Amino acid sequence: MRLAAGSLEEHHDADALIDVAGTNAQFPLLSVELRHLEGEFGRARSRNGALSSIEAQYVMYAIGMVPAPELESAVQAQVQAVKEALAPWAARHMYLNFAETPRDPATPWTDQTYHRLRRIKTAVDPDDVIRSNHPITSTC
Repeated sequence: MRLAAGSLEEHHDADALIDVAGTNAQFPLLSVELRHLEGEFGRARSRNGALSSIEAQYVMYAIGMVPAPELESAVQAQVQAVKEALAPWAARHMYLNFAETPRDPATPWTDQTYHRLRRIKTAVDPDDVIRSNHPITSTC
């Protein structure tokens, strides 16, 4: 299985997505989703934690099954093509629930929040005992 995810700042060109993921796609994907995020995702509230809101209007998720090892590169290329087609509308920040591959740890956060999380990591977990798939390093 190969997948890609990303956040989109604004309304995208549906034709750009359909060209690479529609029925005429070179290699069909299992699923390509665009989810609208406004509403509660866009409302910043102090109780929402480090990521108080998501500064993107949409999130994209594309996934393809690899039924045989020799098809892995074709599926990965099709997933990447979807990502590239939507790149002009990519948001700076990434919604981590959809980040299935390693990302720059600063990607989901504002600069101020990321530096605050690094200071907290240094104060609370200097030995890096607490781990995650998207680690935040200490300031040490």
